[in-house]
Amino acid sequence: MALRFMLAALLGCLALSAAHATTLVGVRVNEAPGYTRVVLDLTGKVTGTLSTLKAPDRVFLDLAGLRLADSFRNTLPAGLQRLRGLRVAPREGGQRLVLDLNRPMYPNTFALGPSSSAGHRLVIDLYERVERLPANANSGPVVLVTPSASGQASPGQVAASSPAPSRPAPRPVPKPAPKPLPLRDVLVAVDPGHGGKDPGAISKNRKIREKDVTLAIARRLVATLKAQPGFDAMLIRDRDEQVGLRQRVRIARARRADLFVSVHADAFHDRSVNGASVYMLSADGATSEMARWLEQKEKESDLIGGAGDVVLNGKDKVLTTVLLDMSTQGTRSGSFKAGVEVLRELGSFATLHKNHLGKAAFIVLKAPDVPSILVETGYISNPAEARKLASARYQKKLSDAIARGVTRYLREAAPPGTLLASQQPPPSKRHKIQRGETLSGLAVRYGIAAGRIREANGLRSDSIRIGQLLIIPAG
Repeated sequence: MALRFMLAALLGCLALSAAHATTLVGVRVNEAPGYTRVVLDLTGKVTGTLSTLKAPDRVFLDLAGLRLADSFRNTLPAGLQRLRGLRVAPREGGQRLVLDLNRPMYPNTFALGPSSSAGHRLVIDLYERVERLPANANSGPVVLVTPSASGQASPGQVAASSPAPSRPAPRPVPKPAPKPLPLRDVLVAVDPGHGGKDPGAISKNRKIREKDVTLAIARRLVATLKAQPGFDAMLIRDRDEQVGLRQRVRIARARRADLFVSVHADAFHDRSVNGASVYMLSADGATSEMARWLEQKEKESDLIGGAGDVVLNGKDKVLTTVLLDMSTQGTRSGSFKAGVEVLRELGSFATLHKNHLGKAAFIVLKAPDVPSILVETGYISNPAEARKLASARYQKKLSDAIARGVTRYLREAAPPGTLLASQQPPPSKRHKIQRGETLSGLAVRYGIAAGRIREANGLRSDSIRIGQLLIIPAG
């Protein structure tokens, strides 16, 4: 018998007319011991129903008046143990979301209004055991509805079955080996700077606007990346519209982007200044942003659903700070490597305003779990450079250079579960020679031909010495 849930209107949210339907921006998933959290990132409130069904196990969410963002992708991260799929389809003036489960799960839902770092969210917690549901699962705006003995739905009840008569335990049936999870593409979020009422920098003759140049370069960059096997790319804005700075970061995080690239063109009162630059988040900017995130209330924090896939809710403040700092440090390391590669490619043909990676506290670089860089393609305030930036030929050279740098970085730092990671050769090992060891013995120990060890280390014979450090190539 299916459990029925009613999702009440989100408290404190503004009513939206049918002409302004709520948009589903993205879905985030995080698995923790005993339960899985699914977060729907929305632009407004939603109402609807939630059901669980068996054979096969799945959860249905019918959400009224909901539309999908153009950038929405109904894919789940690799490596999930309890969820095996997400399906979305139009249904009766809204959308039906289906979570395909690998085992029976018990859901609990709650809604979160917008905060300073996140929009509206609907959270579905899926528990492995019904007794682990929170004590207040049926209180507040969420009403749990299950069939009563009379067959009518009544709120606040939890269905319980009678114990089965004692019988011999069945002989365990061997479980089939799990099928390997499909490998995903790496995703690059490309952010064309400015847009809408914000034109950005404008040329001296008023004909060349930053918002147009950045969108043209970003579109070319996305097309170039998507044409490569193992790569996917998305535009934060795909038209002339204004998008808030923190909203740009939220969109990239909701889509679980592996890299965020913001494209801009600079301006200065001295029209002789020119050249391209690449920036990453400064240490001061990272520190202040981490502090701002930590100040959020537990359930209002944009860390819900995982920062770097680490569940921080419920942990003490010191541990939370350490975990978030580790996530931020790893992200800044990735930003540095990506920025260096892109700067190198730009410097192969363009004048560089800075020949080293710049560091600044730009808001669009402040995602704690997505490596992010900002590319200043040149100075629109410089008449000669403005003409080049408006040229389709030069825009292609810029986008191709950024694509080469991004590609090289992601191939070297491919996330687990991606096609790129599967194509990387296994890492080599290093072995320090101990007394009594021989080259033939090492070959047997590591399961590799002695000739390959000689070749990897430039050895002319099988002679080795104590203390010598040898590279053991992957088999």
